[in-house]
Amino acid sequence: MTIDALSVRFGDETLVWADAGGAAERHAEGHVENGFELDDATKDDDLDLTLHFQSAETGLTPTSTEGCAKGTFEVGGESYAFFGCDAVRIVD
Repeated sequence: MTIDALSVRFGDETLVWADAGGAAERHAEGHVENGFELDDATKDDDLDLTLHFQSAETGLTPTSTEGCAKGTFEVGGESYAFFGCDAVRIVD
């Protein structure tokens, strides 16, 4: 599976779902790494895609409790869309 990093938008659910906003990847590329995941006690040796977003472009506010991501990925030459949300905590 290959995620198209340039297709990903992150931010407020309403903006991201409607393709009306959300931040694009800040460096115009993803960063593949073998990193820790929140549910991993150690590195699990699978590769993870890390993306960076400019916070001011996300549409999230200090009181936001959820952030969403939407984009596309490819498997076997076929392109698929994904969308998902999870809890966020905005800190200064």
